[in-house]
Amino acid sequence: MPNELDTLKAKLAALGQKIDAKVTEYRIQGVLHGAEREAASDLQARNARAAARLAGGHTSHGGKFLDEVAGEVAVLTTDFNGWLAMIDKQSER
Repeated sequence: MPNELDTLKAKLAALGQKIDAKVTEYRIQGVLHGAEREAASDLQARNARAAARLAGGHTSHGGKFLDEVAGEVAVLTTDFNGWLAMIDKQSER
């Protein structure tokens, strides 16, 4: 049975794959300009930083480390969904 660290790593990896797939798709479509391109780079960088933290596998008192990274993943997921909505809204114009 996977532990909390492994579960979080898998969740983050899946999110990273979704981010990368959408960035590639939008680049091919030619819709990544200015703020959208910067937001895409930011999402990818934040995902990479969180993955690097998890790769270290540090655990602190009371699981604080895992709670912090889980919070980062939750915020990153929300920001990714907002980025998708922003691009969809702009493409409707």
